[in-house]
Amino acid sequence: MNRRDVEVDFLEKIQEITGIQVFSSSDLQHMIPSDLEKERCVSRTLTSEIIEKYTKTHDEKDNRVYEQINIYRNTISFVFIGDSKHVQDARIFFEHMQGQNWWIARNGFKYVIENVGSIIDISTALPASYTEKNIIDISVRIQSSSLAKIPLVKKVILKIRGIVNV
Repeated sequence: MNRRDVEVDFLEKIQEITGIQVFSSSDLQHMIPSDLEKERCVSRTLTSEIIEKYTKTHDEKDNRVYEQINIYRNTISFVFIGDSKHVQDARIFFEHMQGQNWWIARNGFKYVIENVGSIIDISTALPASYTEKNIIDISVRIQSSSLAKIPLVKKVILKIRGIVNV
């Protein structure tokens, strides 16, 4: 699972909760301004770092299996443009999903919400208009693993012959 997949999952849930237009910041550059609605949510992954690595090896039938597990922490920022009730609804929803213990909560889940930040108001007041903007940051832990199977050699018979000079 990559950063974009996590963003899209969260944006789909935000759209389901609030009913506003949602998209990733990378999609924003390809949007036509007339297609943008007044109320929307834009996401951006601020950081993505590996915080833990684990390796495991075990044998299967004729193979030795090497597995590497990486735990990533992604910080995703969501900017809500429009009515502040949408950001409050989303924060309340995600706040109740926070994992208390990563190792217990990760079983069966694609990711675990580690922390939901507070709502930050970045509204702009210009002489011509007022634009209400609010931000929440969510820290998410993601697990990814990679496997390598190497065939085991059971028995090797070597016959070494040579010429002897006398």
